[in-house]
Amino acid sequence: EREILELAERNVYFDTDKSDIKPHAYSYLDKLAELMIKRPDWKVGLKGHADARGTDEYNMSLSKRRSEAVPFYLMNRGVKRNQLIVEYYGESLPAASNASERTRYLNRRVEMNFRWD
Repeated sequence: EREILELAERNVYFDTDKSDIKPHAYSYLDKLAELMIKRPDWKVGLKGHADARGTDEYNMSLSKRRSEAVPFYLMNRGVKRNQLIVEYYGESLPAASNASERTRYLNRRVEMNFRWD
């Protein structure tokens, strides 16, 4: 279970100006969905982020679309809506510098944190 959670956490990144989940993340999210169906008491917080390109307003909207893409994917695989908590932060909480394309990529993400009630 821990490996499934860690792999899902580390594999949801986005291309510039996109909110589509990349195909390489599907298998990780599928395994996460299977696990969450078996564990209905688990919840996952999904926090959308953007790099610093674009206006603050646009990046907030983009991070919202990103953070909503993941629960939509998971719900389509049977996860209950009440297990998913969506938040979005635009460019306000970078994981890395926005100085290069490589580091900006790390900012175009959905972070997950798991909660057990």
